[in-house]
Amino acid sequence: MIEHKNEEIMMKHSELLEQLTVKRGEIAESHVSLARERIMVAHTFGQISNRLDAIEQNQRAAQEADLGNGLLPAPAVCRKTNRQGHMVPPLPDGSANRQQGSYNQLELKFPL
Repeated sequence: MIEHKNEEIMMKHSELLEQLTVKRGEIAESHVSLARERIMVAHTFGQISNRLDAIEQNQRAAQEADLGNGLLPAPAVCRKTNRQGHMVPPLPDGSANRQQGSYNQLELKFPL
């Protein structure tokens, strides 16, 4: 009777070891699958980040080109133009150029 019980225990132990081995294999496969998905997500995130950087660079370049072509307003510090259409910077104290003579004199003081 003891030998019979011992054999049952050994068979049950063997079955449990086999189930454990199968579960370990399944877990290992899951880990590999998750690692692959993480790599794909990181790769996709990198691509999205690169695309956003490229879009921002293109927008900056387009704004700079539009500013150079006169399509965008000039920065606030250089809104005044002389008769020839050249930008005239403000005076060093930040005041407007209106009371300081003609535009031509200001352009000579502050050449661009």
